[in-house]
Amino acid sequence: MLSGIERSRTGITNRADKRPVTLADPPAFSNAQKAKRDFGVRLGEIRKTAGLTGLALASSCGWSESKVSRIENGKTAPSAEDLRLWAAQCEASDQTADLIASLELPDDVEGAVKVRNERLKLLHQKDRTFAVLIEEAVLRNVMGDTDVMAGQLGYLLTISELPSVSLGILHLGADRTSMPPVEDFWIFDEAQVNVELISGWLNG
Repeated sequence: MLSGIERSRTGITNRADKRPVTLADPPAFSNAQKAKRDFGVRLGEIRKTAGLTGLALASSCGWSESKVSRIENGKTAPSAEDLRLWAAQCEASDQTADLIASLELPDDVEGAVKVRNERLKLLHQKDRTFAVLIEEAVLRNVMGDTDVMAGQLGYLLTISELPSVSLGILHLGADRTSMPPVEDFWIFDEAQVNVELISGWLNG
């Protein structure tokens, strides 16, 4: 299934080269993505003005703390009922109608396609290199029919042959005792590291 990608004794697959890794700067977001993040920031400001922590708001709404974090970071779009609860618990019910109206985010398909194409161009720039480590379970999750899945795996194999890309797979049989699969992280050169925790984001 993963022909062309080697499996090492440590459980981490990777290409044999030892090139230094320099990850690209984070790409720009489309207008729709930016609107979601800006809306999340606004909700976060409402929460902070009310003097509530993310955990306190989550508890009062009957949610997990991660739901509050994902909404504020633009990862999850809240429902109208979510916004009613949010505003009520933050004593900002006067903003409910405006918040619900703001759920109509821009339909920016053209902008999203443009951003995606700009990202793909980065893979072909000679002054950039990318190192990507993926859980094998991610590759085995079925997100479409046979043609869709074959196309996705085929694309990974294709880009793994680019000089700028090193692709590694952490296989299912690896001992995860000291490293449970919980968090994602991104390293941008020596400038910044982003870690997505269950309860929020860390930037360092």
